Amino acid sequence: FSRLPHSPIYSQHSLSYPFIPNFHTSSLISAGISLRDGIMITGIVMVLCFLVLLYMLNVRFLPNNIGISSTIRNSSISKIDKYTLASVGAVLLTLLTGGIGGFSWLMHSNMTVDDIVNHDYAQFYYYNCKSREKTKELYWFGLVAHILLPQRSSLFAYPLAITVFLCLFLGATAGGTLKEAISESQKASLYYLAGVCAGLLPLIQGHAFIGVCLFAFAFAILDMFSIKREILQFNTAHRLLVCHLFEKHFLYKWFSFGIPLLVLSIPQLVVYLNRVKHSAEPSDFFDVHPIWYGDPWFTNFFSFWFQSLGLFVFIAILAFEAISDHPRRVRFYIAKFFVFFCCCFIKFSPWDKDNIKVVYFWVFSASGAICTLLLKIWKNSKGISVKVFVVFIFISLIFSGTLSIIREPKLKYPFLSDEDIELSEWAKRNTAPDSYWITSDHHIHPISTMGGRSVVIGYTGWVSSHGYPDWLTRHHDRNEIYEAKNFATFKQLVQKYNASYILFDNEVRNEFEMHPFEHQFWQKQSLAYESSNYQIYDLHQIINNNNNK
Repeated sequence: FSRLPHSPIYSQHSLSYPFIPNFHTSSLISAGISLRDGIMITGIVMVLCFLVLLYMLNVRFLPNNIGISSTIRNSSISKIDKYTLASVGAVLLTLLTGGIGGFSWLMHSNMTVDDIVNHDYAQFYYYNCKSREKTKELYWFGLVAHILLPQRSSLFAYPLAITVFLCLFLGATAGGTLKEAISESQKASLYYLAGVCAGLLPLIQGHAFIGVCLFAFAFAILDMFSIKREILQFNTAHRLLVCHLFEKHFLYKWFSFGIPLLVLSIPQLVVYLNRVKHSAEPSDFFDVHPIWYGDPWFTNFFSFWFQSLGLFVFIAILAFEAISDHPRRVRFYIAKFFVFFCCCFIKFSPWDKDNIKVVYFWVFSASGAICTLLLKIWKNSKGISVKVFVVFIFISLIFSGTLSIIREPKLKYPFLSDEDIELSEWAKRNTAPDSYWITSDHHIHPISTMGGRSVVIGYTGWVSSHGYPDWLTRHHDRNEIYEAKNFATFKQLVQKYNASYILFDNEVRNEFEMHPFEHQFWQKQSLAYESSNYQIYDLHQIINNNNNK
């Protein structure tokens, strides 16, 4: 692993994080496109892919006939394609799903736009929106505000994962009542494509790979049992021949999926498993316990998911009835629920909220089933009260997410300023690519993002959730370097991490107390770079000069 590039947020450790999303953007930048346009172009393309594929998945997955009553076929809503409306609703519900947080805007605020902008109702319930003294964290991320926009690995992984789901569904359910008249070899081709897409996922996002593998495992098991039941329907004379043909087709399809998945993913997984092996707490990965027992939740299943998703989970369970017209559609839905329940009882990485990225794989299909159920109730009801109730339920499911969407465009979080970009360009031109830096732990730091240099320790939220070893000690040492009261302590820690440069910025100056040693010491050192916010000192001479005092 020594040949792997170093981690930009944890020096002296190999990179073990997906790089494909950033690779595409950097390729555009190398071709002469600006940083902003490179991010925007790739982001817009992947968002469109995600929306189209999510819509197509639900068009294929949801029933063609949602139980529309013959007495109301001429109503205005029935003129819309029977399942297109449910598929569109599924996309909308997926984007806007949320829990009870938004209702605190109705109950504990002045219900102004400022209250929406200043509060994150997807992640929190506010008992007092003015003082924020009593705030309850919710176990949820808004898809747009917290995943697709800030986490580009998910933005790239989700379309690929949906492609896997779509191929497996079409290959497994072709023929029968779904009228997908394709041959067994074509089904195997779909499974092969799904295997290739799944095998590439570790390059993009580890959690997406885990979610796809969990789904494929459950779907294969259910597919096998369904074949056995179908075989039992034949008489004894034909059963042996039918059994042979069914098993041949079953194995052919799933080997077509499994072989490319393993060939492509295993070399990548070795890197991830090596990081898990040497992490601070290896047991924090794939830790088995109910997710709602952990800090700060300490509750039960029903309260936990009602607070996080409102009625979504409970309606999704009832929605089995809405998609029960075809057995393999039910099996597809059961496999999605298997993914959901694995997320409830297995913490895949040290931060439990990372599981939400995988929970969304279940949401992609559960949203369609819920919309089908609600639309079915709407269309078969004659009373206005039932229809009002259906509208109320749907609004309650998307209310918190809608507030999150309203909030997002009004926020201003600059990625990098002109001064930041100028600093990163200086670092690329004037420092060695393998140099290590001591910096603040800001999560968007120009040295580690655009500069391409490794920092001793970056954003603590990332190094802890990624499981880097002994990160607390390194975090303490970084603080000691900035707060050092004598040269001996300073030099010892700098040599420990083989740091070549130290950077001072306003964040560092505000966080750490400057001691007399620092004032006198830094005045004697060679200043390598200076701007209005940044000062960089070259540490090569300091750590090599044993007589420096």
